[in-house]
Amino acid sequence: MSKMPDSPKQEFLISVSGPLSNVLLAVILFSMLYYAPWMPREALRHPMAGESLVYILAYLPWANLMLAAFNMLPAFPMDGGRVLRAILALKMSYIKATRIAVGIGHIFAVIFAFYGLVPPMNPVLILIALFIYIAASSEETQVNLSETLKTFRVKDVLNSRFVTLEKSAPISKVLELIFHSHQEDFPVMEIDRMIGFITRNDIITATHQFGPGKSVGDIMRADLPVITPEDKLLKVQGIMEEKGIRALPVISGGRLCGIVTMEDIFRIYSVLSR
Repeated sequence: MSKMPDSPKQEFLISVSGPLSNVLLAVILFSMLYYAPWMPREALRHPMAGESLVYILAYLPWANLMLAAFNMLPAFPMDGGRVLRAILALKMSYIKATRIAVGIGHIFAVIFAFYGLVPPMNPVLILIALFIYIAASSEETQVNLSETLKTFRVKDVLNSRFVTLEKSAPISKVLELIFHSHQEDFPVMEIDRMIGFITRNDIITATHQFGPGKSVGDIMRADLPVITPEDKLLKVQGIMEEKGIRALPVISGGRLCGIVTMEDIFRIYSVLSR
């Protein structure tokens, strides 16, 4: 999925389906093994007591149950953290629900880290603690960013001062423009009509592959999505993440009126978060 659903009920159903599938698989495996004539009951009750193939198979139902239990811990990025947020979001704002779920995730991270550091040290628990803490913090940042961007439109950050290129321009000229300006992504024009767009990554890749003599028209993107000044920044961020790009041209009335970059979007969040 490109993003999590906006509805808490949908997020709950999506998140709980993972652990439930583990539980269902455990029930199916246990039922099959329980009635298998070659499977001793002792192996099903104590699968860690032996090392033969029989004990390995007997361990599979328990492994799925442990996965389900671990995944239901109320801590991001496990499904339990998303389930908790979905339940809380039914009674309070999405941001507040996220902060509570993230806070609980941080508590679990501290607990895992503590037991991981107690002699004899357990490096796996320490890694899990770091993973949970970083993922929970990242989730909170992403939600705060999304909620902030919902209130802003492209026109609020649009810079109408920009440089354009002709398709015959060599990459060496583009590099010169980058070195002497703050712009790193360029619309390609033919008279007064935009026919393509070239990004920083395109320039870097083409410079290494073809050298600075290659023309802009040979490496430009002609099918890049365009946005309007009235589009919300949250929508623009989603397009950039989906397409793997960091800048988009802005079109108004059929004419190019500016460029919006990922840096412009994050600048809004950075200023407001402070």
